[in-house]
Amino acid sequence: NARAFVTGALTDFSAVGFRAADAHTLVISLEQPTPRFLYYVASGPWIPVNPRTVARYGRTWTSPEHFVGNGPFTLAEWRQQQRIVVRKNPAFRLANRVRLDEIQFLRFDDGDAEERAYRAGQLDVTMSVPTTKLATYARERPVELHRAPLAETRYLAFNTTRPPLNDPSVRRALSFAIDRKKIVERVTLGGQEPSASFLPVSFDAPVLLETSVWLPRFDPKLAQSLLADAGFAGGKKFPRFELTAWSPSQISVLEALQAMWRENLGIEVNVSIHEAKVHLSALAAGNYDIAFATTLIDVPDATAVLADFITGAPGNFPHWSDPEYDARLTRLIAAPKPDARALLQSQADEHLLCAAIVAPLYLNTHNWLMSPRVHGWQEDALWTRCYLNVYLDEK
Repeated sequence: NARAFVTGALTDFSAVGFRAADAHTLVISLEQPTPRFLYYVASGPWIPVNPRTVARYGRTWTSPEHFVGNGPFTLAEWRQQQRIVVRKNPAFRLANRVRLDEIQFLRFDDGDAEERAYRAGQLDVTMSVPTTKLATYARERPVELHRAPLAETRYLAFNTTRPPLNDPSVRRALSFAIDRKKIVERVTLGGQEPSASFLPVSFDAPVLLETSVWLPRFDPKLAQSLLADAGFAGGKKFPRFELTAWSPSQISVLEALQAMWRENLGIEVNVSIHEAKVHLSALAAGNYDIAFATTLIDVPDATAVLADFITGAPGNFPHWSDPEYDARLTRLIAAPKPDARALLQSQADEHLLCAAIVAPLYLNTHNWLMSPRVHGWQEDALWTRCYLNVYLDEK
């Protein structure tokens, strides 16, 4: 209606104003042409909500008995930390494409418990596969093992406010001492690819700066030289930092990094796993040394990743500030043409690699198990699943 509600933020574009053109249309005027705007208004944070329901029920407006939506399913049950049940919405505009009567989403404490439930026939689709089980399923039940690339880079964030991590030479040394190929071939085992840049993917025409000396690579001799230039030859007198992550499944990657830095630089770091909320809070507050992190975006726009490192941005976990980078992003955001945007994106990517505030590790993949009786499954590189046209063979 004329009082249309949206949730979320405008991120890297600005709205001059909102107005109701008529009783059914909301007009948004932007400061400049922004072809990517449609991506944003089609993303999760912009899903419309019913204002009367929110006004009436407040914090409980999402309860099944109160929730009002316009999607293919209605919310039937929500047991906190247990399960969510949705049922087919007969009023949905494409109801003929909703072929499932009900979907149950179950919560598991870890991937091993989820895999056991799948093996017992209690699940049709999992969210992941334990690394230790990938080879077994690939060998014995390959039809049930699925893999898809993600628009997601796993990387290390360096806290640039803590000496000597405030020295670019130290950060570069740590990055060049990492054998990314060994990590994906011997540790993660899920078809991940070593990072050739920081951006997980360019959604515009790609431009590769192949001549850059800052592209992620394994060069232990250069790493040792850089560390020596910073005053820590052979790792002597280098402080013992903590390397942290948010999931027990990541401990093997942390231990691999720990071993590489010990072998190639002569330094020691402690590894630690924190609860996800604690980990993210520490990143935001700058209460960490070196952290395992991931790029998470919900729109097909690589600029959303780069904008995280503008001075003061909420996702600027390295707590880094560079006026030149900020100006570069301003030009990128204002560039409407795809070719110009692609070049500016690649240049901004290279800027991050040169500053070494992050150390890209690998491009992530999604590995999951799915029963052969499931058909029509769809998901994209942003973890978005579409349940239209999905159906099951009768048991």
